[in-house]
Amino acid sequence: MQGLDTILILELKRSGVSVGAAESQQALSYGNKLLEVGGLSNQGKIVTKVLGSSIEGHHLSGLRTTDDRLSVDTVSYVELLAKARARMLNLERLIRERTPAGEFNPIDPELEAALNPAQLDLGK
Repeated sequence: MQGLDTILILELKRSGVSVGAAESQQALSYGNKLLEVGGLSNQGKIVTKVLGSSIEGHHLSGLRTTDDRLSVDTVSYVELLAKARARMLNLERLIRERTPAGEFNPIDPELEAALNPAQLDLGK
């Protein structure tokens, strides 16, 4: 059967909600239902990320099925943002290294103009 190679499920909990065993099991249940329904290739995988304000017991992260086709990871918003920031800083460093001297401008002039409060018409 021809199907998808990977399905990514992102479960975003409200601000202030801590991710615990119940939330991890719920995500595992979603993934199992998708496996039952089909639509994945023979080697396809379902990757589930449950995001919340905090994580109750880090042992919950990294749930896997025996055939490794379904995984559930728990991530706090702070951890996600820290990883994203580190990757962006690394990307900026790589761009700086590969751009001729004097040509690197990390600020998009159009974006800067759009975000400039002096440019905003607030109905004054």
